[in-house]
Amino acid sequence: MKTVLYTGTTPPQEPTPGLHVVHAPALVRQALPFPTPTVEDLLQTPSHLLFYSQFAAELFLDHAAHCLLDVHHFWAVGARTGALLEDHTGIGAHVPGDQSFQGLLRALEERATPAPLISFSLQGILRDFSPLAAQWGVAFHDIPIYESAPAPPEALRDAFDELMPRWVAITSARGVDSLVDALGTEHLQTCHLAAIGPSTAARCDELGLPAQVVCETPDRRRLLDLIAAHHEDPT
Repeated sequence: MKTVLYTGTTPPQEPTPGLHVVHAPALVRQALPFPTPTVEDLLQTPSHLLFYSQFAAELFLDHAAHCLLDVHHFWAVGARTGALLEDHTGIGAHVPGDQSFQGLLRALEERATPAPLISFSLQGILRDFSPLAAQWGVAFHDIPIYESAPAPPEALRDAFDELMPRWVAITSARGVDSLVDALGTEHLQTCHLAAIGPSTAARCDELGLPAQVVCETPDRRRLLDLIAAHHEDPT
């Protein structure tokens, strides 16, 4: 059984055989002031509403559910995010099989009819649908409604010291920085690192912490599966 410190902002949705996974987020999420008048105005037009996390969906429902029209189309990266939206609105959510920006973009291109695109996003992370919007002849609005900040260093240190993990799973380049600030490179050199994608792996390399496992495209489930499948020489 491999021990894994999983540092993504949300815990894995289901267990992975062969792994003992403990969740200790490297980044914490904080709500931004919600632009209610702007969103209320935009929601007067039937649109595709795009969500990438349960946290974004919860913030949206807290502030804007009162002005929803049943002609909107929900799109969610993640089955739980889709279920949350549907449960609270009664509007079925589209959940692409490929849980990534590219997967969502392909699903919209293949299955959606042209309508304005409104993305409720993490500040500083632009998932750019403007080329598709231009192709459709509609508007694209990116609305940051939350931000991420480094987790308290003592929480990460306590989790690491208690678990003494064989693996640390990292899901963003900023998460790498937060871990290094909290633990130092010496601690992280005692275990294997798994990176959610090439940009996260590149940040690990810059800090002298090469990842043993790297997802070709960001996929949290795939990241844990790769750790489980990785062959380790006995030590």
